Amino acid sequence: MNSIWLLFILLISIPFGFTACRMGPTECEPSGTLLAEGARSEAQIIFKTEDEKYWREGQWGEKIEHKKLVDAVFDAVYSGRTHAYDFFDGKPISADEVKKKESRIDTLFIENPDSGTMDMKIVEVKLDRNDIAKIFFRENWYLDEANFKFSKKVTAITLTTAKYSPDGEYIGLEPLFSVYCDTSLVPVK
Repeated sequence: MNSIWLLFILLISIPFGFTACRMGPTECEPSGTLLAEGARSEAQIIFKTEDEKYWREGQWGEKIEHKKLVDAVFDAVYSGRTHAYDFFDGKPISADEVKKKESRIDTLFIENPDSGTMDMKIVEVKLDRNDIAKIFFRENWYLDEANFKFSKKVTAITLTTAKYSPDGEYIGLEPLFSVYCDTSLVPVK
């Protein structure tokens, strides 16, 4: 019985041991022993239902400034403070190519209900930054054993959008691009 209580207290205590860097004029460097290098975590930033939003924001206290976070990534790429990379092959993507992802011309074939033929229609597809559904982070995790404090350092960020079939069925996530906060980790291709 005592071991169950100890386990319960430990599990409840762990989240309070995590610390995060406060953004300021100097870079926050984690301290302690490196526990994980390049670990992947994710943050869902669009909630499908009000119930899910309640659990994430209400119960877990999770509050993400969606617009600030997404705009900061795009602005950093467009200003040249960072560079975008293809998620799959690691090749650099120019700021112009990122802009094309935000607005592109596409060809659709739509069935004409009167004739039954497939008519070609040219459309402009615009990415609404609010549609970025999930962000993947690459992180290094550190443990300061003396103070039992955990910290993380984000090394890369990948923005994704949800993809749907023509029937509106959810297919999965599509990575737009990745950016590296630590340029030494950029894949050499």
